[in-house]
Amino acid sequence: GFLLIVLDTQWWLHQFEKSSGEKDECDVRTTQELKKAFNDMLKKYRNQNIIVVGHHPLYSNGNHGGHFKLKDHLFPITASKYKKAYIPFPVIGSIYPLYRKFIGLNQDIPHPIYRKMKKDMEDVMNGFDNVVYVSGHEHNLQYTHNKSIHHIISGSGSKANSMNFNRDLSFGAIEKGYSKICYYENGETWLEAIIVDQETKEEKIAFRKLL
Repeated sequence: GFLLIVLDTQWWLHQFEKSSGEKDECDVRTTQELKKAFNDMLKKYRNQNIIVVGHHPLYSNGNHGGHFKLKDHLFPITASKYKKAYIPFPVIGSIYPLYRKFIGLNQDIPHPIYRKMKKDMEDVMNGFDNVVYVSGHEHNLQYTHNKSIHHIISGSGSKANSMNFNRDLSFGAIEKGYSKICYYENGETWLEAIIVDQETKEEKIAFRKLL
């Protein structure tokens, strides 16, 4: 069997007053209390397969991870809703991508609050070897394995955005699709990345791995 744990990662990143305590029907009031409750849950079910789900990824080769294409530096307006506005801004256009790479918005991994959330979650999950962390946020498909945790990004159900490819990434696809985790009676767990052809609507397995 397996256990599904859903975390409200936006609670960590929220800049304003957070829901907390009994008055808001919450069992925890601080990130430290949440870390303890999270750790207790993983420890209690450590003999099962565990999927942890949160909106925000802990590793990403997409924009929220600070990765941008050359096009984003030369034609920065295309990163907005005006995707066909190919107006060149060399040098000046790099300010926005570089800001998000090294400082970040509060929804980007480089941002200090985001980095603190990432550390808090990894401090807990890296103590176990049966945890898969699944997220969205980026509109693409990604898989990476860091320490004991399998990190899956499956956020391209409706659209696909650019990303970079390097040795840190075991799999990546800028395609509409989804990820599938299969648990078998023999104890094996397999990850499948499914890409959907937008014309024929046919599905194909683009990546398959034993976790």
